[in-house]
Formats: sequence, structure tokens, C-alpha cells
Amino acid sequence: MGSLAGICLFIFALVVIHNRLKEYRFSDIAAQIHQTTFATLLLAVFLTILDYFVLTFYDKLALRYINHPLNYTNCDYLMR
Repeated sequence: MGSLAGICLFIFALVVIHNRLKEYRFSDIAAQIHQTTFATLLLAVFLTILDYFVLTFYDKLALRYINHPLNYTNCDYLMR
């Protein structure tokens, strides 16, 4: 039943995205991307990486709070 709910949610998300984006033309989106400067794209990539790095500290703090410290050099917890 969980898989069916996941599939339905995914299809719903696709329908919503399709309806939101149908007013835009691909050529308009491509033109906007080409107008974006390299510095802006670099800043976006940097901030995205920084955001994921900050999110790992939320996990570290949460695990520390429940007395299960996170060791960054040992990623065995990811393989469970």
C-alpha cells in the first residue's frame, strides 16, 4: 500500500509541475539561463554545497542530543 501511495504522490507532483510550467516556453527558459552570469551560477553552486554542509550539522546536533554522536570519518551508518 505504501508503494501505491508513493506512486500516486509522484504522479500528482508531475501533474502539478506540468500545470505550473505550461505557461512558459522552453525557449524563454533557455534565454533566461543564457543571460545568467557565470558568477551567479558559481554563487548558486557554492550556496547549495554550503546548504548541504549546514544540514549535516543539524543531523550531528540531533544525534548528539540523543547521545548517539556522529563521526564524519565513519559513514557506516549510511549503509544500514
